[in-house]
Amino acid sequence: MCHHKDVTVLWKDILYNQKQAWFTMSSGSMAPLMPTGSQIFVTSLENEKIKLGDIVLYSHQNQLIAHRVLWIRRHHCLQGGDRAVSPSFIALDTIIGIVQKIKINDKEFDLNQRSAIVLSGLITLSSLGIMAVRRIFPRLGQGLHYVKIGVLRVMMALR
Repeated sequence: MCHHKDVTVLWKDILYNQKQAWFTMSSGSMAPLMPTGSQIFVTSLENEKIKLGDIVLYSHQNQLIAHRVLWIRRHHCLQGGDRAVSPSFIALDTIIGIVQKIKINDKEFDLNQRSAIVLSGLITLSSLGIMAVRRIFPRLGQGLHYVKIGVLRVMMALR
């Protein structure tokens, strides 16, 4: 039986040795940016520092999950899927790599391009804002979340 830390170390070693790898998304938690079945290009953390808005691949309960970093605090970060309404904290040492590209139906989207960096910033800020609103006005926060997803769908359709 493999323990959670063992699986994380194993994936980190594999990615560190290969430097990069393609993975396939098996859930829609990052849709519409990364829908189920899309491929993500992940690089190792070798010399990179995790930043707000980065989409990271991390290990949780023997599964690999790709979510956006919304906040960083010492040894933890607040992460969440773009489609999710309830972000959670994870330990930074569970992060295996950073998503650099997304491939949907043979179309690649480079997350290091200026437009992608701006989009990432907008998604991160809107997610944090929605999270704050939801604490005081849950229904309004839920409505704003649906608006965010709708806007993302339109933006993805236009690219």
